[in-house]
Amino acid sequence: MAAAAAISGVFPAHAQDTPDIVVTGRGLDAPPGERAYDVVMLHSDRPAQSASGRLDALRDVAGLAQFRRSDALGEVRHQQ
Repeated sequence: MAAAAAISGVFPAHAQDTPDIVVTGRGLDAPPGERAYDVVMLHSDRPAQSASGRLDALRDVAGLAQFRRSDALGEVRHQQ
């Protein structure tokens, strides 16, 4: 393979032979809804500190809602 490359005069380029690429500029402004998708960190001891000892600690997270099935079909599934 090396002999074929030497005969044809084609050699692979080495990374150190390439010039550095410099990019200048500033980042884009944050979109208006980015704060709505902000990250909230809940530590593992937080549910233990809540009154019910459950996921009620998630009430501290803005915009999060728990879904609880309350129709008759859901009750039948839970009883089976």
